[in-house]
Amino acid sequence: MKSPQTSALTVRFTPEMREQLECLAEHEHRPAANQVVHFVSIGISDYLQSNRCEFERDSDGKLTLRFLY
Repeated sequence: MKSPQTSALTVRFTPEMREQLECLAEHEHRPAANQVVHFVSIGISDYLQSNRCEFERDSDGKLTLRFLY
């Protein structure tokens, strides 16, 4: 099975924030980069739920937000 493609994103952390991230990642038995992906995934899910919205693709294939009012 082919793995999904990924793309890189550069993020800057303060030294303290990086140390905290590495501590959490170690506790969760993940590399720090995977911990960031995990946190972003949770953040996106929480945002969608809190703001009652979801992603959808328009006719051009562009990702947009649809609000569920």
